[in-house]
Amino acid sequence: MSEQVTEIVTPIRMEYRYTPGTESSTTLRAIKEGRLIGRRCPSCHKVYFPARAVCSMCGEAFTETVELAETGTLVTFAVVNVNFANRVIDLPYVAGEVRFDGADTTTS
Repeated sequence: MSEQVTEIVTPIRMEYRYTPGTESSTTLRAIKEGRLIGRRCPSCHKVYFPARAVCSMCGEAFTETVELAETGTLVTFAVVNVNFANRVIDLPYVAGEVRFDGADTTTS
């Protein structure tokens, strides 16, 4: 009688190349300059950070860039104690979501 295979462990390597679009590039350049910028929706007036091209609520294209404060509110956080493969941060560590002053969305 043969045993049923329930798990196979094999090494795998995947390479990624990230090419930011126009809005992400603008956001990253501003961060490099020490500034935080968001985009305001002309319809619902929500400010998104990081910047994006279109409002996810209204579908309107953004037309206004907004300079954000370097301060904000920690909206939520978690202390991570779960190990995973190829982890580069020692356990435990904290992951959080911040809403920068002047923005209506959070970022991690």
